[in-house]
Amino acid sequence: MNKLSLFISIILLSIALSYSQENPVRYMQNTNMLKVGGNFLRDSYLSPLKYGGVSIGYGFESYRFLSAGDHSLILRDAGDISFDFDDNPAKNASFWGIGVNFSINPMWKIVGNLPFSIYVGPGVRAFLGGLYCTRNGNNPASLKLGADIEGMVLATYRLKWESCPILASVSWQTSLLGTTFSTQYGESYYELFMIREGSGVAKGMNFTIPSKAWYNEINLNFDFPIKNIMTLRAGYQLSNYNTNINHLHTSKLMQSFVIGFTRHLNVIKGKAAVEKKNAELIF
Repeated sequence: MNKLSLFISIILLSIALSYSQENPVRYMQNTNMLKVGGNFLRDSYLSPLKYGGVSIGYGFESYRFLSAGDHSLILRDAGDISFDFDDNPAKNASFWGIGVNFSINPMWKIVGNLPFSIYVGPGVRAFLGGLYCTRNGNNPASLKLGADIEGMVLATYRLKWESCPILASVSWQTSLLGTTFSTQYGESYYELFMIREGSGVAKGMNFTIPSKAWYNEINLNFDFPIKNIMTLRAGYQLSNYNTNINHLHTSKLMQSFVIGFTRHLNVIKGKAAVEKKNAELIF
């Protein structure tokens, strides 16, 4: 796990150094979104049954140019917080869940001369959350904590409508390797934190590859400029998360409809602010 932490730190440091050398004229595209949908949850630590219900949440996404003079390199950062309310098939017990995700991805444009553009790049995703079962008295809750190194592909296309130049985009993110928290099979959180030698969160972290922990997310979004008033986003998100660690299985399949607002901002620094230079659009 120490090698993985060092690898993640090197990636974050590289991103920070590149970001510090960005163009003083910087164009940003920011989106704030409301997500509403349904999900199916299973956590064998809490229950052998699969639970289903609704999920609501808030998310944000931001794009910006990463390096000066090179508009083929962009930086994406995104995050969300979600709340889950799920029942078992008999409707006599519930799961209540909360989750927070954050990811950052430097991306290179590999296709740009066609009517559409394609970007690819690595990234780092971190997540934190918890799940509470209303019926399980001995072990009523489980902790969700971890980080992944991931890959991402993004395709964009701007429709050539002068009255409404809609931006269509589709993206796919998937985890490659990472670290995830899990107790041992049959071990309570009391045993992990109070009894086991070298106890604590660090002792419960496990190195993971896709066969042990796999995260996938697909997003399809449309940004509609409404005259000179606003840009409205409508979209669909499908995400799937599975882990099989220490003979404990968890899974979450979620589908959400997305509605939000996109803002386009020029951030001008230093001498460029005095000269009032303009910047180009991200997409």
